[in-house]
Amino acid sequence: MVKLRSLRKPLLTLLALLIAFASVQFGPGAATASAGTKQYCPPFTTIKRTAPGDGLTFEFYCTEFLSEDQRAFVWDWELIGVKPKRTERRTVWQGGRASPPYMMILQSLISDSHAGGAAGGMVTIHTPSGDDLNRRIAILMRIQYYRPSTGWGTCRNSVWHEAPTQRSWYYWSLDNGTVPDCGNGSYRTQVYGRFFSVSLNRWEQRGPIYSPAVTLPPPV
Repeated sequence: MVKLRSLRKPLLTLLALLIAFASVQFGPGAATASAGTKQYCPPFTTIKRTAPGDGLTFEFYCTEFLSEDQRAFVWDWELIGVKPKRTERRTVWQGGRASPPYMMILQSLISDSHAGGAAGGMVTIHTPSGDDLNRRIAILMRIQYYRPSTGWGTCRNSVWHEAPTQRSWYYWSLDNGTVPDCGNGSYRTQVYGRFFSVSLNRWEQRGPIYSPAVTLPPPV
């Protein structure tokens, strides 16, 4: 009996720790987030694709996003660079709405891989639970230049470009070549995305988002 009494407190402490651990690992938040997986690319892989617009070669990485309802992990492509790779600045934004129900991912990137500047943008849509949402989808990109006297302004405007078929993603590229179109200085990429909502019979638009800035042309 003495031995049992001496072990009782450590056993109770261990039991309490196990209960606490279970509540962290399998609590409501963790259980909800791991309830499902939606996979649209091979996890942790990298691919290269030639983008519409000015024909830049983009590099994509298959990464994990959390669905808008936080009930599934969504594996999808993230725009990570322009080839050849140099200094790149990028922003990834995710949001959604209940009416119409959707989840949107916007991505913007600016690179000095070309001395005049190379820019990329991407829009992706899913249902709030992470399923594919194939709709008319479009993207608008601008390369912006910073002027000390007036602030940020548009240097190049892609206007709206719609995917040729209904789908859940689209991307675009702008290439300033060997010389920055608006002179030496700081540049960034602005991106808007939109899709046509069947239930509302109109375009649903989000953005803008902005990449961080790079100096063009790049320092030698």
